[in-house]
Amino acid sequence: MPRLKCPTLLITSPGDPFYYRLEAVRRLIPRCRTAIIDDVDGFPALEKPEEFARLVLEFLESPGV
Repeated sequence: MPRLKCPTLLITSPGDPFYYRLEAVRRLIPRCRTAIIDDVDGFPALEKPEEFARLVLEFLESPGV
């Protein structure tokens, strides 16, 4: 993953099995940002689509992306 050069956004939730590895993965990817959506069972894009979309749009509109 260190070869990944583009800005990256990782979105997860406490109900996602990936959640506990989020920080370790973030450290492996240069220019990586993370976001956590609470109160979902593991599928933030399906369970809270508005919040998920807002996070993605904010990321895409941020400088350097």
